Amino acid sequence: MYAGGTVHNYGALGFTQGVVDANGGGTVNKRTGPGAGYAVAGSVGDGATVTISCSANGTSHTGRWGATALWNRLSDGAWVSDAFLWTGVNGPVNGYC
Repeated sequence: MYAGGTVHNYGALGFTQGVVDANGGGTVNKRTGPGAGYAVAGSVGDGATVTISCSANGTSHTGRWGATALWNRLSDGAWVSDAFLWTGVNGPVNGYC
């Protein structure tokens, strides 16, 4: 942490949950598969808590903590890049699909 930086307190999460971090945006697009080439399947708001069913590798995105190709399938069946989710771990929280 550096002087003038930002502290993000996401609170307590379940083992398979994550918090959406739009990295300055208001929402993050959900997709029908693990990549930007898949159709948009709605969006989820910054700060929302989501439940992750499983994860897979797809197209790379850059978020607050750097670039990743990991995508998380949510409990509703839609996918979100791990670059826009804070889970507390660097990797899948509920195994690979």
